Amino acid sequence: MATFAFPRGEPLVPKEDCSPFDIGFVYSTISKASPAEKFRFINNVWKPSLNYIFPASVEAAGKLRKRRHEWLVRFTWLVYSKYLDGVFCLPCCCFGIQYGKNAARLQKLSDRRLLSGQRL
Repeated sequence: MATFAFPRGEPLVPKEDCSPFDIGFVYSTISKASPAEKFRFINNVWKPSLNYIFPASVEAAGKLRKRRHEWLVRFTWLVYSKYLDGVFCLPCCCFGIQYGKNAARLQKLSDRRLLSGQRL
């Protein structure tokens, strides 16, 4: 597999404690990978176990928020990054285009992780 650039964003845990198939390592560069590399990554992408405890974060209003495993079950295209503690759209990262409708820049779930409490 190709070497990918270090992602933007503050890591939550050390790189050594994460799977090499954590989307947080490659979300900004995987779209440039070969079809074979994308296929390998998609088939091996890290997914938290059912008993994984997601870290909590505090919103500006002081509310405690957590990601939910149900999101990943219900929306199979979502993947969670333990490294960056965020949620990404796997197809968007792998095959997404740079710009959406009317040349609006696509960011949430492809260029940027979705944090707890954020809206799509």
